[in-house]
Amino acid sequence: MTSKTYGPLEINETNEYDIESLQETKETKEKEPIVRGKFMVIDDLDKEHLRKIEIKRIKIQLFTILIIILVTALGVWVYNDEMLEDDKFKEYQKPNMYNADIMEGMSARIMGHHQRRRQCGDYKYGCCEIYYGPDKNDKYTISPYRDIKQDETGSNCPFLKDLVDQFNINYKDEYSEGGTMGYCEIDTTFDSSAKNISGGKMYLVQPKDDSIGYNCYHVRDLVHMYEYHWVKDDTLGTLLMFSFIIGIICCAMSRK
Repeated sequence: MTSKTYGPLEINETNEYDIESLQETKETKEKEPIVRGKFMVIDDLDKEHLRKIEIKRIKIQLFTILIIILVTALGVWVYNDEMLEDDKFKEYQKPNMYNADIMEGMSARIMGHHQRRRQCGDYKYGCCEIYYGPDKNDKYTISPYRDIKQDETGSNCPFLKDLVDQFNINYKDEYSEGGTMGYCEIDTTFDSSAKNISGGKMYLVQPKDDSIGYNCYHVRDLVHMYEYHWVKDDTLGTLLMFSFIIGIICCAMSRK
C-alpha cells in the first residue's frame, strides 16, 4: 500500500475544514517510524584500548595462579618435611613396620620414595588420648608425630589438666588483661575419671568476650595446639589466608 502525502487543510464548499484530511494526516504521522538510535564507531584507538584491558586481565589471572601454586608447593613441602622427620618413637614401633627389608628401604630412598604417614596402629601401644565425654569413644587422639603411648596404660601421656596448665603458661602474656565477663573454663572431669585421677573445672587465662564464652577454646583446640608444641604463629595458615584474599581481589579486578 502506497503512503499518501497530505498538504495543508483546505476549506470545502461549505467553508468547513476537511476533517477527513486532518484525520488522515494525523494517522499518517503516527505510522511514520521515528528513529532515535545512537551509533558508536570503534576506531583503531578503541581497539588498542580493549586489547590493553584484555592483556591486563590475563596478567592478573596468571598472577593469581602463580600465588596459588606457590602456596600449594609450600604446603606440600611442610607436609613432606613432617613425614620425612625421623621418628623419635622407633623403639615403640611394631616389629618390621617400616624397614622390613634393609635393601628395600635403601632402594626406596634412591628412587626418592618417602615413608607413608604414621598411624597409631604402627605402634605397640597406640596413641595417647584425651577424653571430653562420658563415653569411651568421646576422645581426641593425639598425633603420633607428637606423642604415643610407651606402655599399656599410657603413663607417659598428658592429662587434659596438663594441657590446661601448659596453655596457661604459654599464652599468659597474650591475655595479660582480664575480662569483665570472667575466664574460659575447661572441664577435665571425664578425662581425669578415665585415667583414675581427680579432676574438675579449670580456668584458662583466656577471658570471655561474652557471658556464654563463644570465643573460648575447647578441648579439641587444646589438643591441636599441644600437637604443634603451642606454636604462637601459624605461618602456613597465614599464607593460605593471604593467598585466598589476593585471589578474591584479583578475580574481582579481572571482571572489571
